[in-house]
Amino acid sequence: AGERLDFHDVAVIVNDAERDAYQARIRSVFQATHDIPHNIIDITASAHRRYVEAVELLIALPFGRFTRRELLRLLTHDNVVAGCEGVDPATWERWCQELNILHGADDADHEGTYIDKSLYHWDQGLKRLVLGSFMTGGIAGDERVIQLGDDEYLPLELSPQEVGSAAQFVSLARALIADARWLARAQVPLREWMGLIGELLQSYLETVDDDDEFDRLRVARFLTELADRDLSSAPVPFRVAHEFIRASLATLEISRGQYLSEGVVVSSFLPMRPIPFKVVFVTGLGERFFPRSDVRSPLDLRWAPELEPVRGDVVSARAQDEYMFLETLISTRERFYMSYVARDGQTGESLEPSSVVRLLWFMLEQNYATPENLQQRWIAHPLRRWDDRYFGPEPDLASFQPDAHREASTLEARRSMEQFCAEAQMPYPDRQTLFADVPPDVRDSLQARLGLVEPPDEELTPSDDQTVTVSIRQIRKFLEAPTQGTALFHLGMREDDFEDPYGVEDEVFESAVVQRTVLMQRAFVEALLDESTPLTPTTLEERYAALFHRELLRGTVPSGPFG
Repeated sequence: AGERLDFHDVAVIVNDAERDAYQARIRSVFQATHDIPHNIIDITASAHRRYVEAVELLIALPFGRFTRRELLRLLTHDNVVAGCEGVDPATWERWCQELNILHGADDADHEGTYIDKSLYHWDQGLKRLVLGSFMTGGIAGDERVIQLGDDEYLPLELSPQEVGSAAQFVSLARALIADARWLARAQVPLREWMGLIGELLQSYLETVDDDDEFDRLRVARFLTELADRDLSSAPVPFRVAHEFIRASLATLEISRGQYLSEGVVVSSFLPMRPIPFKVVFVTGLGERFFPRSDVRSPLDLRWAPELEPVRGDVVSARAQDEYMFLETLISTRERFYMSYVARDGQTGESLEPSSVVRLLWFMLEQNYATPENLQQRWIAHPLRRWDDRYFGPEPDLASFQPDAHREASTLEARRSMEQFCAEAQMPYPDRQTLFADVPPDVRDSLQARLGLVEPPDEELTPSDDQTVTVSIRQIRKFLEAPTQGTALFHLGMREDDFEDPYGVEDEVFESAVVQRTVLMQRAFVEALLDESTPLTPTTLEERYAALFHRELLRGTVPSGPFG
């Protein structure tokens, strides 16, 4: 209507139940779409701020089992590694895998279990790493077992370039374990706890950028405020201090902007209610996410049978969500958009909108608009962002995403080529034929635009007389995920090549058939080549027992009764 619409006149409201899922992507979407200025008001800091995440990992360490995930995530965290020199976190991850560090700090954590040897915990792994810094091991073909007291170890041989990184890894891991154990058993007043935790954060965490420094100052302010709450000065365990800090971090939100300034405002329902924006988009209005279901608290006296709610009482979470929706609706000045995910991401089945959306639709249909007019305002977006509904000859939807425009133009170029070939009654050319007929500058531009990579010179397609063997497992992988299954087959990769180094927390309880077969083959070959010892079942068993023992010290075969 000729009136000015600024970015700060627009708001995107995210349903609180879906806040993390939406707000984790909103920032990248705004940046990719012409870098639209936006102002995110209340993202939960613990889920999206690096320094706050490191603080949570550090203060939670005393209450864990020192599993690989718990300690390695902290050791390789950006704010921890920033205090080390010449460190590659991927190397530390590889060492943990090769040393089979799984759970426990030392033998004391395995007391009373079936594990009767120094296996799987951090102490054995760190000792093997230290031994490997000045002793030969598997790389040099030296498989000698080192005896230290009552325990045996196989050194993990390191290159000279890795010794410095290993020293920092060992020192940092042992310091974290020692401090975590002290915190778990100490009892001091809450005020002293806050000072100790401040020193702990200063010792282990470094700031990488301005956001980290901003969060560090906010955490320090929280610690000061929590220390002032200590009125009794009575000694308390660390868990009390941990709960205070964790509750404070849960309320810590990213709120560096202000309303009605700095671009499109993105927030959740609660802080957005009284602001009269011109245009409002409300997301996450699916049937399972909004409004919340009623959960009655036995401590809420408003649910007592003898007390009847009066007008204006918000006695349930569902009523509170409905009231917030009403306030948002009546405060919007010009346009109000509601959206929800209409298909299941895995099954593809249709999903329904929230009951609030259906109720609003019913009221509009009964009192304000015709069914035909309302149906025109119900937009079901296609599943692909390059769909013809956005870019076809007669599009009925608009798209402002640059990536979608490039994808649609690429698809249209292919259609144009197919139409040209059909009219000229010629076969559709392959890439080599097509690129041979275009100028070099056009060819280079096309390759860069389409992200094409030239195939290797050697022929990958098997010849007519070559037999290709495909296992049932490879066929199953192809049927589950065709692209990934094909890549796994052609590259000769296995599933364990993609194993998450942080996700392994349990030891081996059963040897694989391939592993047992290889050990038996190796025992037989060694006994066969040893001319000084006769080849008998007894010598074979001794050879196999020695090989199995070395694999046990590596942590790659079952131990105790499982062995």
